[in-house]
Amino acid sequence: MTPSSLSRLDNISKHPLIAKGVKKLHVDLYYFDLVLAHNLQAFAEYSAENMLEWNHRMESMINYEMKYQGRSEEEVLETIRLGRAAQTAWEGIMDDSPDDPSNDEDVKFRMILRKAHAEYNRLFVEQETLLKDGGFESAVATAMSRIPVAIRLEMKDDTLWKIEEYTRSGELRYHDFGERFLVRRLTLPINFEEARSRQLVGPPSGLLLKLPVAIHKAGVSLTHLDIKVSPLLDYSAFASSAADLRALTASAQTLKHFSFEHRGKESTLFPIRDQEDVKEGRKKLLKAFLDTPSLEHISMDFPTLWDDENQPSYNFASILYFRTWENLGHLSTNYFPLQLEQLEQFANKLHPIIRFVYMSSTRLLSGTWAEALDLLRQASLPRNHLEKRYLMSIRAPRGGELDTMSREEISAIFEETKEKGWRERSLAEKYMSGLIEKNHLRDFEGS
Repeated sequence: MTPSSLSRLDNISKHPLIAKGVKKLHVDLYYFDLVLAHNLQAFAEYSAENMLEWNHRMESMINYEMKYQGRSEEEVLETIRLGRAAQTAWEGIMDDSPDDPSNDEDVKFRMILRKAHAEYNRLFVEQETLLKDGGFESAVATAMSRIPVAIRLEMKDDTLWKIEEYTRSGELRYHDFGERFLVRRLTLPINFEEARSRQLVGPPSGLLLKLPVAIHKAGVSLTHLDIKVSPLLDYSAFASSAADLRALTASAQTLKHFSFEHRGKESTLFPIRDQEDVKEGRKKLLKAFLDTPSLEHISMDFPTLWDDENQPSYNFASILYFRTWENLGHLSTNYFPLQLEQLEQFANKLHPIIRFVYMSSTRLLSGTWAEALDLLRQASLPRNHLEKRYLMSIRAPRGGELDTMSREEISAIFEETKEKGWRERSLAEKYMSGLIEKNHLRDFEGS
């Protein structure tokens, strides 16, 4: 979300040759935060914490640096010393301690941080100017309407991780902590997850709703929509009005492929525990995207809803069966908690055209997995001689009787094997597909 990126998009959309080859638009949603832009001490604290993390990584990699990167012990230790010196200087600004003119190195690192903060504030102002009054989404939609075959949209905030790994841990090893490099490093934007973990002002998550609507109004019929965002602190933007949700549904009527991945780099550290109204808002958002008969491929991934230590506080499995998708051929879910009766309703809603259903890390909140396999086997039966069974794959299930079974016992039933290099379906898959008659989970009943 920068003027230069919008300018490049505008130029591409107007180029008579290049525009004809662009099929997909990728929108990065990482952003510059208001608190960090307006508060020098908060910026210093944020920078010092990042440097502390880098110092810890570097200290744990001393032997690696010498053995595989060809650096001497003296070089590695000097790099670590500089990292600690920068961290100490920035902590001084955070604590509002005065500069010490007798400490040239400390003064240098403090000046670098102040220069970086001024640059960060400039970038923030640029960003807010773009976002004002819907200017960003309008500019993107207008450019996309000029590109004849651009019918795919990606909205993500995960690309930043690759940038961070390169600048914050990789490239930094080979620099002398000079001003130009540190300013560039300190002015990186942040993603949703980092804002959540540091309790910062909410990112522009409203673009997840506004951008598809603006593109639709510009006359573009999207066929592919991929959303991949990390956990947010504030989901109020998802609790949209009925009119906004209707506009979003209208923008989704030509979708063939929809994927929504809510995954963080450290997702287990931030399991989502939101208020009920916010959770309902998130469910309404997904329903608005999914409420179209045109969908052929659906993929949804929610590992931040729960983990093995924090059980699901909420389930919105009803989005799997609130309607029938007449053209759906592929459905994939990950980390969906659901009740047995919800699984049954979902299975009964599947249209005969479906060919593949993949469910990973599903937690069963009621009933048993033996019952679940029975109903899924029955649901996949052909209804006439023209139909074929669809392939149902379940990986790493949780809940039910599995909570009292060993890992080996679960793997023997749900994990696929290889025979002479060929993939062999799991016993659960074979049973659901009608290839074998025995439900092996029944062996554990009453045990």
